[in-house]
Amino acid sequence: MKAISIQQPWAHLILCDEKKYEYRSWSTEHRGDLLICSSANPKVEDTIPGHALCVVNITDVIPVTRKNYTELDLDEPPARGEKLFAWKIEDVRPVNPFPVKGKLNFYYVDDALIHIVDDSEKSEEEVQAWYEEYFAPYVYKKKARK
Repeated sequence: MKAISIQQPWAHLILCDEKKYEYRSWSTEHRGDLLICSSANPKVEDTIPGHALCVVNITDVIPVTRKNYTELDLDEPPARGEKLFAWKIEDVRPVNPFPVKGKLNFYYVDDALIHIVDDSEKSEEEVQAWYEEYFAPYVYKKKARK
């Protein structure tokens, strides 16, 4: 599957379905499934660094302009001469996380490693148990100073 690495906390916000666009300085013809992986750095507390997190559907790529930036959830327009594209993210599906060595731009991850979790018919208790088993062990926590 085609994949991309995204820094935290942005990858986590995509996983939680709270970020509807990914902003890039380049466009893509890609539409369809894309594996979202978190970058190993920077490490952000309460997120998972360096792992595959979810599969999303990229449904559109929209050039960001001074006229449409607010519709694309941005606080400011791109600087003059800056190229910026909003990749529309839909249909977020969590996966059982697994370590991924990220790369720049797109790269491919073996489909056999990707296990999409269908939580639509799970009870809250089942979802919590899945979280505790698959996600909680990888969540970054700052170590307390001695």
